[in-house]
Amino acid sequence: MNDVMVVRNSNSGSHTTRILTWNANRILNRKSELAHFLRSEDIDIALISETHLNTRLNAEIWGYKLYTCHHPSGSTHGGSAIYIKQQLQHNEGPSFCTPAMQCTVVSIRLNGGDVNIAAIYSPPRHNIKEPEYATLFAHLGHRWILGGDFNAKHPLWGSRITTPKGSELYKCINSTNAECCSKGLPTYWPTDPSKKPDCIDFFLLHSVSSSYTDVSNMDDLSSDHSPIVLTLSDKILY
Repeated sequence: MNDVMVVRNSNSGSHTTRILTWNANRILNRKSELAHFLRSEDIDIALISETHLNTRLNAEIWGYKLYTCHHPSGSTHGGSAIYIKQQLQHNEGPSFCTPAMQCTVVSIRLNGGDVNIAAIYSPPRHNIKEPEYATLFAHLGHRWILGGDFNAKHPLWGSRITTPKGSELYKCINSTNAECCSKGLPTYWPTDPSKKPDCIDFFLLHSVSSSYTDVSNMDDLSSDHSPIVLTLSDKILY
């Protein structure tokens, strides 16, 4: 695999599926604005990181089916979720839930085959090694799209620096023939002035050709993370 970011241009006249990934930094505080964004941007599937939900809290949005993976401690921190349009035929997949990675999974038929779509949140305190990432990738099956806040930095997806966690994820991407989809722009805007913006939110693909994808960074939501939209077409976009 080459050390390049995948950036594609969109093309009219094709059937597309629009997939959002966004770190909401507590979804209940931003559910109304997310609902407006999903409708205005015609989002089919939303992958949400850092939901801060547990089994006692609900964040449903009209017109979408909600699936969640809470932090295994049961407390209201971390966690991931998927919103998917109710009219889209899909199945809930088994979540991958550890203190280091909370991953929600649904399965949907796209471009002539079944694809597992997964939302991930990985808290920054865990220094994940390549075998742990490989276990997650194996859990997702053969054909998948994974998006979220990895809290890992590497130039492959546009980070300023390489962190140990980013280096391990990079090695796993290469060893499994996965592919990175990122615009290479900052996605995290820290409130601490001593910290610099950087890219830690992005998509990974496996057995889904990036030639059919377009990635856009947006600034319409109020979290300290930028929303990113991946458009998957049934036609080659370049």
